[in-house]
Amino acid sequence: MAQRLRRCVRYARLVEVAGFELVSGGQADAGVIADAVRDSVPVIEGMWPLRRPRWAKVVVWTDWLDGYRKGLPWYQRMLLPLMRKRIDGYGKRLWKLVGGITLRTVPPAVLVKPPRLLEEADVRLGEKLFVRLDDITDRVRSVTCHELVHAYATGKGLSPWLNEGLAMLTVDRFFGFDTVKPQTLELYVGGVDPPISSYLSLPKLTDSELVRLYARGYWITRYLHERHPDTLSKMVRKRYSNGDRERQIARAVGVPRRRLWEQMDSIVFDHFHP
Repeated sequence: MAQRLRRCVRYARLVEVAGFELVSGGQADAGVIADAVRDSVPVIEGMWPLRRPRWAKVVVWTDWLDGYRKGLPWYQRMLLPLMRKRIDGYGKRLWKLVGGITLRTVPPAVLVKPPRLLEEADVRLGEKLFVRLDDITDRVRSVTCHELVHAYATGKGLSPWLNEGLAMLTVDRFFGFDTVKPQTLELYVGGVDPPISSYLSLPKLTDSELVRLYARGYWITRYLHERHPDTLSKMVRKRYSNGDRERQIARAVGVPRRRLWEQMDSIVFDHFHP
């Protein structure tokens, strides 16, 4: 089995780009992704107290399972044939919906579709969240920057809402304008339940629940960045439990921790619509 897996990945070409190994397989489209990596790194490192992950990979993602083969560390790649049945359904769903994903392994791996495949992605979910980027190169750059933030944050134990919020806010800085539609604040921020605390829950979410998770994470993170940047930086810099992060947020916004999620959305909404 080990020999077969080595044959599957030996054709991949590795090039160092801004501290990341770019696994291209020789595709001409890799140049767009490489440029996006180079441009994203200084934005991420200038915005958040996160260290660049060592030995991390950026994979030109041309097939959902092949991306896992190229991105996973060797010791997890050995187990891929045993895991395939469990991840097959969700992996194929992701392949249709997203332009990239991050494997939160050690070291992490970022998988990004090249322009020719990104154009074929089902964008219906994305259109509910993001302003349209007509230039396909800009879309590749957006996906690359977003996923690189996740790679930087690997090992911090961030809740999905915060992890996604950091990534979307970084893409705003990368482009110099708001890339999340302003109407998502009114449409998706206004709940009283706590956001999900683990990525293991994502496959169980409906499409509408996924959109709400991302939108809510963006607006809460943006609020913290604007009103309580020191608290946000502290939560990002070190690894904390979800409970510890919630206590820090509750202290910053001035509410009891047990009532944080009952009141947080109202606090965020009032900040952007006083």
